[in-house]
Amino acid sequence: MATDAEPGLDPTDDAMDDEPSRVPQVTVHQAAIQRFLVDIIAVVAMAGLMVEIAQDGLGMDDPYDLVDLFSLSYERNIPTWLSGTMHATSAMLLALIASRTQQAGGRFVRHWWGLSIVFAYISIDEFVSLHEAMNSWFDFDGVLYFGWVIPASIIVTIFVLSYLKFLIHVPAITRFRFVRAGAIFVGGALGVELALGYWTDLYGSSNLGYALIDWVEETMEMIGAGLFLAANLAVLTDQTGQLRVVAGPAEAPIDGSEAVTLPDVAPPSALEPG
Repeated sequence: MATDAEPGLDPTDDAMDDEPSRVPQVTVHQAAIQRFLVDIIAVVAMAGLMVEIAQDGLGMDDPYDLVDLFSLSYERNIPTWLSGTMHATSAMLLALIASRTQQAGGRFVRHWWGLSIVFAYISIDEFVSLHEAMNSWFDFDGVLYFGWVIPASIIVTIFVLSYLKFLIHVPAITRFRFVRAGAIFVGGALGVELALGYWTDLYGSSNLGYALIDWVEETMEMIGAGLFLAANLAVLTDQTGQLRVVAGPAEAPIDGSEAVTLPDVAPPSALEPG
């Protein structure tokens, strides 16, 4: 039977070429991630509070080492793992934002990379407590009993001043989320640490008062870390509340000065999710 098609050619090839390529994508609901963060922080914080009250308040025995596992005053346990993981995740999200902004020729690339590096360090410090080594540099009493707060306060002040221009230029909702998270985190890490130092200087650390003050501090740090993680997700979220990760190059900068169109990460409208 005769045919007009050339030998070796499939008549459907042209039709197939006209079809849009199917690019795999993963859709993540930001609201679901936020609910998960709230739930896990609440569970870990309440577990830590219960074991502290049981041990230091009620004098109960701990045959299963639950205090070591859940206490927010201890290191290298579940609360530490949670905090460190949230910081590390924020560092990776910030690196993604910085990379896409750099590819697109956007503004504040160094600031985004700087935030990524800072939170990578905080994540490491959460696991190995590097900052506590600075206590040996000072010998003060009262609120400065934990001397590391002195250099930490100076560093935080310099950091905030160096990021003022960045904060002014990001969208108002992003600025609010970043400042809120930072205020809660620093308020716990430095502010409550002053109260903890005062208490420790007077009464020591083996009592319920110390445990409760430290619980407030660590809980504020976890809440701040969770809020900052959610804020970074919001930067990469479109108005539907979904983070869509697909393949493709960046097309517009993430600098807060204009709307964003990112095939790799579905675009929010001027980084302000609805």
